Amino acid sequence: MTKPRAAALLIALLILVLYGRTLGYGLVWDDYAALRLRPAAALIGAWTGPWDPGGVWPEFYRPLSIAMYAALFRVFGHNTIALHAVNLAELFLAAWMLRAFVRRETQLDALGLAAALALVLHPETPSSLAAWISQQFHLVALISVLGAMLTWQRVRDRRPAAWMWVLAPLTFGVLMKEDVLMLAPTLLAWQAIRGKVVADVASPSRGVALLLGGWAAAYVAWRTAALGAIGGYDTPTVGRFLLNTVNGPLFTFGLQWIPSAHGVSLAAGVGVAVLAGFAWRGRRQAPPRLKALALYGLALGLFGNLPLLLVSGHTRVHLMTLAAVMTLTAAAGIAAAGLTAGRARVPRAVIAGLLVWTFVIALANWTNTSTFAPCAPQTLQRDADVLSWDILPPDVRQELTTKMAACGGKGR
Repeated sequence: MTKPRAAALLIALLILVLYGRTLGYGLVWDDYAALRLRPAAALIGAWTGPWDPGGVWPEFYRPLSIAMYAALFRVFGHNTIALHAVNLAELFLAAWMLRAFVRRETQLDALGLAAALALVLHPETPSSLAAWISQQFHLVALISVLGAMLTWQRVRDRRPAAWMWVLAPLTFGVLMKEDVLMLAPTLLAWQAIRGKVVADVASPSRGVALLLGGWAAAYVAWRTAALGAIGGYDTPTVGRFLLNTVNGPLFTFGLQWIPSAHGVSLAAGVGVAVLAGFAWRGRRQAPPRLKALALYGLALGLFGNLPLLLVSGHTRVHLMTLAAVMTLTAAAGIAAAGLTAGRARVPRAVIAGLLVWTFVIALANWTNTSTFAPCAPQTLQRDADVLSWDILPPDVRQELTTKMAACGGKGR
């Protein structure tokens, strides 16, 4: 049995090892747009209009996100050490909640801990969640999703009225980030999967479907009325639409955090293929709960990727990352069930291969996090973009110019 204190310590330790250095990172790109003074009228207006009128962002309906940024700026200003520390605390909370969900779902402490560590370790986590401050709205949206998932575990065998409790975290999350809307069809799919595979709950009733469908329709109607349109990014070209179709799964399920044949990413992807092979072989020995968890991840990935298809460029794929972690964790459990069938333990060669693969994933994560360092080429390119913004205060512009000059003097 994995003791909670030991699990918490391991999760916290991995976060500090991988992301502790971000406490020394500064602001990056959208951080400058997020962390600035906003009048109360702008925060109130975000409930009936776009979140950042006159700013640099497209028109989205995210009233809680802009309120969160305003609160962070009021409390911390540009104290990046404190702001990054908040990031890491939120990442710990998300990982702990995922541990609780998987532990309840599979009745396996070790698998719950593995899922939490996998979320921290995933190569897309730095970009989507952990390495820059403005991604806190992704972290809070993810925490809301996990809250809805944990609530679903409590109400899935109860009458439709009990499902009203699921709407609270969903509503909070969708006002932070619109793709939380995709959890409505996802939960319906999960209920059907649980009823079919584990057979301890009923399929989603008409009342539950009407409740979640009505909630989703109400949100879309309110958002459209507030923005005067659906809002968001421009509609992509056909070619970009097709590329977006595979980008989310590639970055997350395939552990390819950059769209190229980078050696580390390629090795991580090969590990996914090997894991899938072992999981397929062990599917007959695996308990239904593990199979259901794998299907949950695939369903979340399917619905979570739908909004990304209409994004004209690469976007952060935090929900897809969660989906991939759930699926890969379940696959590891299924593979272990097959490998230990008729054996006292997992073969040493498999354990060695798993350790090597984990090291490769950690290296990919470390490399991705490094791209957000103050003098990293990607950061300096984004700094140049930030300098073109009209919203940048003179003192911040001067600080950024000085910082870029200092980085140039280091030859980076």
